[in-house]
Amino acid sequence: MFYLRTFMLSSLLLASAVAAFAQVNQSPDAAVTISISAEGIRFAALRSVGELRLEVFNSLGETVFTQLITPLASEAALDWNLRAGDGEPLTAGLYSYVLTLKSGAEHTREHRGNLIIERDQQQVWLTAQDGATVMNVTRGGARSLAGYRRSEDLSVKRDVSGRELIDEKGHNLADKSKAVKQEKAALTGTANMVAKYDVGGVNLIDSAITETGGNVGIGTTTPGSILDMVRPGATDVVFRMANATRAWSVGLSGTGDFWRIRDNTSGAARFAISGTGNVGIGTTAPQVKLDVVGDLQVTGNAVVSGNIAAKYQDVAEWVPARQNLMAGTVVSLDATRNNAVVASARAYDTHVAGVVSAQPGVILGESGEGKAMVATTGRVKVKVDATRRPIKIGDLLVTSGKSGLAMKSQPLNIGGRGGTRLHRPGTIIGK
Repeated sequence: MFYLRTFMLSSLLLASAVAAFAQVNQSPDAAVTISISAEGIRFAALRSVGELRLEVFNSLGETVFTQLITPLASEAALDWNLRAGDGEPLTAGLYSYVLTLKSGAEHTREHRGNLIIERDQQQVWLTAQDGATVMNVTRGGARSLAGYRRSEDLSVKRDVSGRELIDEKGHNLADKSKAVKQEKAALTGTANMVAKYDVGGVNLIDSAITETGGNVGIGTTTPGSILDMVRPGATDVVFRMANATRAWSVGLSGTGDFWRIRDNTSGAARFAISGTGNVGIGTTAPQVKLDVVGDLQVTGNAVVSGNIAAKYQDVAEWVPARQNLMAGTVVSLDATRNNAVVASARAYDTHVAGVVSAQPGVILGESGEGKAMVATTGRVKVKVDATRRPIKIGDLLVTSGKSGLAMKSQPLNIGGRGGTRLHRPGTIIGK
């Protein structure tokens, strides 16, 4: 069930919908009555006609419905249930119609007007011109609101045929404010502004949306692109997208100095570009051209023309190991396997390979189960045994007899007393 409201305003036309129709010879004897009911709209010719054709166009000028009847009776009527040619109900919007009556080869008359369909057809406004009469149809003792012109005397409201306008409660619409509101709903507005209903749901007023030249503006009347959003004084100007499990927002944020992608579900910013051109991943305050908080994986080559500045100061590589080796463990080559290490077990072992690193500055190779990060260059923490000899800064370290521990190297005296003191080659881990 829908409420139907109509009004007679000859000034409303959809030029784009009717411009294609040529001028035709008009016959003054083809009177038309348009009757409004909950079931639809009836267009009736009160005199004999040979053809009665209804054409309905959308706001783009496209035909959405057409029907032709060739009646033989003295009164011809065409009923339309506000559905398109495919049988689907017309959606909310602005439409135009042309009703053509033909009573002979030289006698043709067109009646034109417009429809405003609102709220899933809960309200329908009808304009008519060229002398067509719009009538009410009684529904269960009440009447739908018929179209009217504002009369000189606002004490009594009448439609174009002179009958009093009765609302759904049977009262005459003598309230001046109601008459003015009805006129506003049809007539007021600013060019290129998309209309909306006011808080009372009665008047059509300007919204914050503009359409001009194919560009849509939200918050601006001069959109410079297909979608232009402006929100002066606001900290956030974003799009929000969500499904049943997650929500994201994209756009300007904070003080408006950076553009971001935000995971609204977790409350974390995932990507940001600052006003200075710095890009942040995992941070909203990037300090350099690319600022990443988290791990970075590159598939392909990375070419660096400057320096690589690592926080930690050793270079390590992933090496297979038979044992679960803790950071700081001294390791030697595994004599039973290729490309593998074990915790050192002999003093002054020439098979020493390096020290297991906790966080290398640079890591080479591929990680995997059963592998350890073995530092071979740089500075790394190492476990030592100082029970045999105390260790001070600058002492050279070698493997000890204890598993995975280093000790102070004791040089050999070559050439007797006063000869050369020499540390054993191939055993030094570092100092």
